[in-house]
Amino acid sequence: MKHGILLLTLLSFFAVFSGWQLVSTTSAQQSSISVGIELPSGVVNLTDLYIAAPVNSLYELASVKAKVENREISLAFSTCAYRTSRSGICWPGWAGTLSIAGLARGSKQLTVNATDIFNNTGTRQSTFTYDLLPRLTIIDPIAETVARPNLWLTASCTDDDPAGCTTFQVTVNGEVVLRQSAKTNIDTDLSLTKYQGGSAVLCIMGIDSTNQAIEECRTFHVESSPMLSEVISVGGKIWDIQDNRILFSDVRNGSTVLKIHNRSNGTETDLVTLANKQLTYSSGFLTPKGAIFTASPTQNIYNNIYEWRDGQLFDLGTTASSTSLQVSGGFAIWTRSPMVLRDLVSATNTDINIPG
Repeated sequence: MKHGILLLTLLSFFAVFSGWQLVSTTSAQQSSISVGIELPSGVVNLTDLYIAAPVNSLYELASVKAKVENREISLAFSTCAYRTSRSGICWPGWAGTLSIAGLARGSKQLTVNATDIFNNTGTRQSTFTYDLLPRLTIIDPIAETVARPNLWLTASCTDDDPAGCTTFQVTVNGEVVLRQSAKTNIDTDLSLTKYQGGSAVLCIMGIDSTNQAIEECRTFHVESSPMLSEVISVGGKIWDIQDNRILFSDVRNGSTVLKIHNRSNGTETDLVTLANKQLTYSSGFLTPKGAIFTASPTQNIYNNIYEWRDGQLFDLGTTASSTSLQVSGGFAIWTRSPMVLRDLVSATNTDINIPG
């Protein structure tokens, strides 16, 4: 009899223990998921929307998705999803970039849905305003133009607001010289007499209906002496000039492309950039076989020496200074450790060790 009571007691204990486990697990699976949205906020003026959402969940997350209208992406966990504005400290979260190109401007709702491995879900919504920056197009003048002493200014401003841009503003060396309201284009003669004999930085700003502004600045030279006469004009800054060729940066199509202008027949040759990436140029020289120049690839703090030779572009490595490249005759020299002397005809390098 005692054995029966003991067995019943053990079974009862086992049942209670098992029941507690079941209840505990079910309760945990039904626990909520906490979702936050740190970014975006306020006004978004880019077509690529960066989203950062901190998510807290007791169980492993199966997915975190973000949606704006009919656009949706899966977010990925990042140890540095966003930073606090004051301290700059990285915070973990779920992040991703959603393209909202083509959506109408105005107020938008962002929805972030998180789902764990037990299909529990958590949702957070936030709103932001989608309003692209105005787009500024400067037709004339091109950078490095010589004003004599006037410049003809032609530019247009467009915006995603059907009302278009509201204001054009032109400054020269920081001084406002022209401001026009309710304008989508500007076409006027601008006098730079005040800056005679020197250089001037001309900045054109387009402002939209929500006071978002876009500005582009160009440097010009002012010289009206009758002793000077124009020999030739190209589409940007001239780096080197010879009797038959000109090496210059062409800025006429909204991007900077290094070109060689043939003075005999007027043809121009593009010096193709590496991997189709934009380069920022700091010096350049014509050579017997083409051109050699100093440039830095986009988002690169280092300067490289490039040679355009017989129709091909070669990366000759880094240089210690963006202005160290010098060319004389068929030779080029630039600083590095050791210094490099290049024969521009045979395409051979000689290291020069300077005694300390």
